[in-house]
Amino acid sequence: MKTMQEIDTIYRAEMNRAKQEGQQEGQIDLILRQLTRRVGSHSIDLQDRVRGLPFERLKTLGEDLIDFSQTEDLVSWLDRHQD
Repeated sequence: MKTMQEIDTIYRAEMNRAKQEGQQEGQIDLILRQLTRRVGSHSIDLQDRVRGLPFERLKTLGEDLIDFSQTEDLVSWLDRHQD
């Protein structure tokens, strides 16, 4: 049986994980909206590629997309920043 301290530690870890996932999902949604405004509509495939980026790369994309003028700029960026 787990102690209250162990349960509290597990609870806090799960809450932090959920918070990070929520922040990442919010970041993805914002970036996808910005991309649509910047370069127009983009395919589901490109959306999936953006959704698959780690959080740090999402932050970089959020900064770099300011320079995009067409969908090909996004494709090129994603190709250069793949793992």
